[in-house]
Amino acid sequence: SPNLYEIHFMLGNLLTSFEDYEKSIEIYKKIPSDHYLGEYASIQISNLYSLEDENKKAIEQLKTFLKTRETFDVFMSLGNYFRYDSNWKQAVEAYERAIDLGTPIENQNLWDAYFKIGIVYERSENWSKAEDHFLKALELYRDQPDVLNYLGYSYIDMNINMNKAKEMVEKALEQKPGDPYIIDSMAWYYFKTGAYEEARSLLEYAINLMPYDPIINDHYGD
Repeated sequence: SPNLYEIHFMLGNLLTSFEDYEKSIEIYKKIPSDHYLGEYASIQISNLYSLEDENKKAIEQLKTFLKTRETFDVFMSLGNYFRYDSNWKQAVEAYERAIDLGTPIENQNLWDAYFKIGIVYERSENWSKAEDHFLKALELYRDQPDVLNYLGYSYIDMNINMNKAKEMVEKALEQKPGDPYIIDSMAWYYFKTGAYEEARSLLEYAINLMPYDPIINDHYGD
């Protein structure tokens, strides 16, 4: 059954799990872009290129697909690759196009597009726009733990809205108690407020979970 593309997709996933990326890409490319699995195959191919440190090929793969059909998920993936390359302008454009496509159908992941735009603006030092997009993400997905943590940590790092930031990080930690990044955010709050023993205790736990993370080790050093 050469046109049963679900089989190609499953085989591609299997080959990926065996880290046979070249063969996996070859299989995924057999799935037509107009098939319902086409966009996911294209995203998988771009992910495999990225694993091989070929972001340029990953971006070109997604751009080629978008010439045939524009989808929310493909624009989100494209925005991510631009963000990884610190190409802020094109990242925002890709995410905003995803929002344009996702808003009319009330895509359940719209919050993530606003979150990612917020990250872009935060990294490019436009805090006002970053905060607006983080808050919009929380408006769409109340108490989303990753957004709560990112916004809460940002407040803590800037020494603003400290009580609100603590509440945000606590809510995130309730949902993801074993997440080392959220534990680090809570520790950073205690450090900033002079509660060094509490900060050290949490950071020792976070380092045990993720011993080679540079930010967590830097905070522990502080």
